[in-house]
Amino acid sequence: MKAKAFFSRMGRKYLDNKADSVASALCLIFLVLEWATSTDIPLHASIAGALYGFLLVILPLEPRKVSIAIALLSVCTWVIPLDFTRPSNYWGTWYALIVLTRNDDFKAHSITAYVLALANIIGVYVGISDSVRTRRSIVVLCLTYVVAVGIGELLKFRKRADALQEKAALANTEAAYQKERTEVLHKLHDSVAATLTYSILLCRQIDRKHLPKTEAQQLQQVEASITAALNDMREGVIEPTKAALGFKDPKNETLIQPQSKKSSPSAAQTDELAEELNKARQNLKNLGFSGSPTLNGSENLLTQEMKTAVLGIVKELSANILKHGKPGVYYLSVIVHDDGTVTILSSNGIAAHEDSTVNSNSGLLLMRRKISELDGTFGVNNSDGEWTVSIKLPPITSHSQKTITQPPQ
Repeated sequence: MKAKAFFSRMGRKYLDNKADSVASALCLIFLVLEWATSTDIPLHASIAGALYGFLLVILPLEPRKVSIAIALLSVCTWVIPLDFTRPSNYWGTWYALIVLTRNDDFKAHSITAYVLALANIIGVYVGISDSVRTRRSIVVLCLTYVVAVGIGELLKFRKRADALQEKAALANTEAAYQKERTEVLHKLHDSVAATLTYSILLCRQIDRKHLPKTEAQQLQQVEASITAALNDMREGVIEPTKAALGFKDPKNETLIQPQSKKSSPSAAQTDELAEELNKARQNLKNLGFSGSPTLNGSENLLTQEMKTAVLGIVKELSANILKHGKPGVYYLSVIVHDDGTVTILSSNGIAAHEDSTVNSNSGLLLMRRKISELDGTFGVNNSDGEWTVSIKLPPITSHSQKTITQPPQ
């Protein structure tokens, strides 16, 4: 059983190192053919040839170590003042130098390849017999060891370039995946969570003292169910997604009261900016806020990407007024300039229990990140019980499409 397992492991190595196995087999064929067609081979040359053949057989098992042994054997056959030219170990030495140079994960092997190539070339002129020295073809062939090292360097360069391309492709794939997850997170914040929060707050606005007991209980159950769904979504989906994307909440937000769901850039409608502002006005009016969100300029000047970003910011700001503001007068305005620049202004009173948390909620973190991605500016202040926000977004051009550059082919 042990012998079977041993040979099985060897077989797998031969299959894994297909290139080395094929090269080793070709060199063995050249060795056998030269041996079969040569006569009067000296004993010392036969011993060296047998050792060379054995090293070729085990080359695929330990390519680097065996390559060093083959190159050293070649040096020895040149330095020892005896005729080792038949059978020749030229082709095996040539391939051994390629093996040692082609990988750069261990630089000592590359250095070894250069040293052994030089040693083989010098060895041709040192210690060999006069009969060998006169064979100019052998001298010329040995000079091509430099070519073998060069081929190894080219293979190394190609492998390095492929690795860089693969790394860049993986990075781009990860960036696209991160963007997709961020968009999903924004959608949950903007559309789902904000709507659920608004529904809960509407339930709380209803005076249950004047409702029949059964209806009051049903309303309480509705509020409890929506609250549970909202918090489940936060704990099971939004928070894990934020953690995966690297968002960090300055405060540990809990349930619905001070934090709940914020909004950020996600909406993908085409011409919905005016409608979104009107929706925000109606929702805030239902909860005791007075004001009229305004749109100055034409939203048709905006690219779809800019419009999507502005929609997300408007949702976030209106949601923050709704959840953290003190019912009363508020201000929300979107200004679209002729050059495509967008200015967004917001101001509202802060509820007493929200004064310390209004600048540190997770929705603002999402909004800050999106504004930063668009090279915009973001200012916020909550002094004197008033929460004011000033945002400026430059026209979206190619700078907003940040991609990872591929290495040259």
